[in-house]
Amino acid sequence: MQTVTESQRSPFRPLIAAEHLELAMSVIRMVKLFGWESKMNQRIADKREEELTWVWKRQLLDLLNGNIKYVPLLIYQCRCLIGVPVM
Repeated sequence: MQTVTESQRSPFRPLIAAEHLELAMSVIRMVKLFGWESKMNQRIADKREEELTWVWKRQLLDLLNGNIKYVPLLIYQCRCLIGVPVM
């Protein structure tokens, strides 16, 4: 059985956690170095607002989809309550 050395690995391998952390730290250093904190905060806030809009729409659709099955029963009950003959 052969073992795969570092040089034989695919260049498209997923990043490991340490590499993700190093990448995030370098981005934070760059933002702080160039004084982009306020600009980045505004961009993040805009994206978060957009994300919250989509989350709200998704939850509303889930609510409607979950309750649509009760509409025929509700119509039937309303017809019975007001005295309309059922078929």
